[in-house]
Amino acid sequence: MQKHRRGDASYTVRIAPWRFKPGQSGNPGGKPKHDIAKEIAQAIFLNNAEMIYAAYTKMLRRGNAYCFQVLSDRAFGKLKERHEVEVGPYRDMTEDELRERIAKLQEELGVLPAHIEDDTPKPN
Repeated sequence: MQKHRRGDASYTVRIAPWRFKPGQSGNPGGKPKHDIAKEIAQAIFLNNAEMIYAAYTKMLRRGNAYCFQVLSDRAFGKLKERHEVEVGPYRDMTEDELRERIAKLQEELGVLPAHIEDDTPKPN
């Protein structure tokens, strides 16, 4: 028996009844309103502090913090990552100062200056 591939006419006809119709949602019920797994994880953390501490210590000694990470992420959500961005020295420069700096760098590098449009208003 020959295997049908996507794009074959017979494949397209066969799966037509199960395809999403335009405007049809793939998840009509939406996100569940009540997360039982989250409540269980929170109850375990809040009601068994000593047991969690002992289990966490045991897992760390074995080098496996994955189980604790999964349980704590489920109970309290994942931590937000913070990124610090250092702003360059050009932040406080005016448009004219930036154009001068670009021209100087192009001269130092031996690059032909690109045409930069001046967006300052022209007098009538």
